Amino acid sequence: MNKIVIDYLHGYTHIEHEQLKQNKFVFDLPLAAFQNTETNIILLKEYFLKNNFIYISKHTRFASYPKHSHRFLELNYVYSGQSIQTINGEKELIKKGEILLLDKGTSHALELHQKNDILINIIFPSDNVDINWLSNLSNKDSILFNFLAQTLVANSNKNYLIFRCAKNQHIQVILDQILDIYFTKTILANEIISLYIPILFTELISNCSYDFHQEKKKKSTTKL
Repeated sequence: MNKIVIDYLHGYTHIEHEQLKQNKFVFDLPLAAFQNTETNIILLKEYFLKNNFIYISKHTRFASYPKHSHRFLELNYVYSGQSIQTINGEKELIKKGEILLLDKGTSHALELHQKNDILINIIFPSDNVDINWLSNLSNKDSILFNFLAQTLVANSNKNYLIFRCAKNQHIQVILDQILDIYFTKTILANEIISLYIPILFTELISNCSYDFHQEKKKKSTTKL
């Protein structure tokens, strides 16, 4: 990986300095990026996916991040350390090299990340998922096909996948290349990364174990 990118990932952002200084969570998003409800913070597609461009960021460390959900697919990659999250009410430990894929509407809160707990957020437009590629996955009876296909037609399924892929070096190389391209602002970065996404998912579903979690449906009762 490019040294500039490594230095950025390990370095402290302004918000991280503030969270260390104040010893509490400092909200780092403008009003245009989210919507508040009584029980949740909703991060908006219109802000993060302007012009349908892929958005990648480093999660801020040194404070817990409150419960929130998204109107887009989000991929969390644990670059180093670990990430402890409560997802749809379930506590999950995601270790170095592992990947969490969150469906639209899935809520999660993140516990405090220490210095070496570096988490990368990768957000991409679900409507840019290639249909021909999805069709190939469907022929393999792929759970990833079902996950992605459903999110294309539904507003929210509130499901998530955890890929236990820490030992897969191919995946680590693909992700390193994606981060290099994005953070060094390579020419045509969005177009290049868009080509990497299907390659990444194909490798994940072919050569990684994974945990699939569906939202627990509440039983409805009818009064007579």
